[in-house]
Amino acid sequence: MSGHVLSDRNPADRWQVRLHATTLGASKANLVFGQRLGAVDAALDGVSERDKETFMFLLDRIVVEIEALAQRASEAVKSVPARED
Repeated sequence: MSGHVLSDRNPADRWQVRLHATTLGASKANLVFGQRLGAVDAALDGVSERDKETFMFLLDRIVVEIEALAQRASEAVKSVPARED
């Protein structure tokens, strides 16, 4: 076990497992997130404001579509009856 995540089963649904970041895991995730932001800044260095605005507009549209897809998938999964073993 790496010590980054703790898990526990939902007592109401034994198939459901909840994951929780440990302090160590959260710290490392924040570090990686910060590095990714730095990488985005480096990639956009020298790009015109107009092109950055266009990029952000398109990125926002992509995020909206992916979130809508995730919502539809979640609703589809909820409609499937639970297995009984």
